[in-house]
Amino acid sequence: MDLKQLRYFTAIIDEGGVRRASEQVHISQPAITVAIKNLEADLGVKLFVRKGRNLQATKEGYHFYKHACSILAQADKAKADMASLTSLQTAHIKIAAPTMIAGYILADAISDFMSLHPGIRITANQMGGPRVETALLRGDIDIGFMGNKPEAAHIEADKVTDAEIYAFVRQEHPLSGHGHLTWPEILKYELVTLARSYLLYENIKRQASRHRITADIILESDIFPLLITSIRKSNSIGLFLGNIAAHEPNLVCIPIRPKAGAPTPSEVKMIISACYLNSAPLSLAAKAFLAHMQQSLQ
Repeated sequence: MDLKQLRYFTAIIDEGGVRRASEQVHISQPAITVAIKNLEADLGVKLFVRKGRNLQATKEGYHFYKHACSILAQADKAKADMASLTSLQTAHIKIAAPTMIAGYILADAISDFMSLHPGIRITANQMGGPRVETALLRGDIDIGFMGNKPEAAHIEADKVTDAEIYAFVRQEHPLSGHGHLTWPEILKYELVTLARSYLLYENIKRQASRHRITADIILESDIFPLLITSIRKSNSIGLFLGNIAAHEPNLVCIPIRPKAGAPTPSEVKMIISACYLNSAPLSLAAKAFLAHMQQSLQ
């Protein structure tokens, strides 16, 4: 059994007969007939019976049709995947990133890359860091962007840029004039931040535990317009990456420090990395994308 036999077999069913199938696959009718007889001999079943001048699939033939279609689809996918390893003309890259990283750090660089390589198609998914790692391990994505070091040993992490967590308040907020805020000052207020599937949520909980203060997170979501509107209309504090400040000029962005003039504490630093499996080859397109992101963001 080979792929040609499967293509001839499925073509007969799809096209409704040998004549139209031969036109579809560009081979003579006798050659298709011989190929089908050989396929039936290999399988040990009759795939077609003759009804007048036409062939009609048997019950076994229709059952095998599902297997043949699946095998051909996998073969086509494998061929496309291998072609993408060496081509920048037509390729598909699947990526994933947490919402803040995707929307406020990567967006411009991704758009620039697509302008440079119009033949490449990109599927971008939004998900929290732990889910990005899972998607990589399952092979659902080619490259995942994370703000933490991946736990799996066979995931490679290439740094693309740095980021820092800031406190965001409305201009009328009692703390808006402060040059910096400490965690105890922040944790006295209601908080707005990303959903608990994101690492930032866990970081806030960790700081609250460290300072023995209960974090009152009144809104957790990855819908940014909802989060921003909540901050604008209340005295809550939003905790996000500082990169969003340029996009939200009506909010006050305040650094988080233990005291004035202190260096940036480690808990608010974030290294954004592009991650991929080191056990599987990146396509030429994915390598070009990775290099572009590193060059654009560093």
